Amino acid sequence: MGVKVTLAGGPQSEMETTIAVCFKVKGDRLGAGCDRAAGRLYPCKVPILLLIVCLVAAAARAQDKPKVTVEYDRFKDRTALTLHKTRVAGTSDDDALFLLIVQSSPGRRPDPDSVITLSFFSGSAVAHFEGIAQDRELIFLADGQRIRLGDMALVDAKEGAEWVMIGLPLETLIQLAKSKILEGKAGDREFKLSTAQIGAVREFLQYIVPKRDHAPRR
Repeated sequence: MGVKVTLAGGPQSEMETTIAVCFKVKGDRLGAGCDRAAGRLYPCKVPILLLIVCLVAAAARAQDKPKVTVEYDRFKDRTALTLHKTRVAGTSDDDALFLLIVQSSPGRRPDPDSVITLSFFSGSAVAHFEGIAQDRELIFLADGQRIRLGDMALVDAKEGAEWVMIGLPLETLIQLAKSKILEGKAGDREFKLSTAQIGAVREFLQYIVPKRDHAPRR
């Protein structure tokens, strides 16, 4: 596992490296040749199913966990804390539902008193949030406990794309982050956060209240 694996053509991408290491580990049983001194992986007879499994696993890891960033604007003297857009429902761009969490605070660090906003972006040929009769209520089930957050505001709606937003109290986000299973319903769209996505929410909170325990309930 500690051997650097390279293939002909130079350094590989993270996904390709993951696949190569998977081949090396699995391949030892299948008679793969690995020159540890040279750090090269040689061709071996590996079932095509193994390639597919490795490829899917690497792609899932790359896409599953959203990025959390903190950026300070020295001109405005404000700090933006962002959990970047992550897909929480849908299997394609045509029916996807993305979640975004943002906080903007005065000064050089995130402030517990600053507003936290949750946004949902829906890509669908069918309108889910636009229109007077549309349901925009946001409800979470945190380990089965129902948390009703009220109606979201429609920020923008274009053909095939909608954006809704709602403010969220810090303590409510902490409560959600402590969940092992976190599901929700935004209007008529149901969604579920993965373990990695819940972990990203906890990472987001660590920048605001670093001394608080955001671990899941036991």
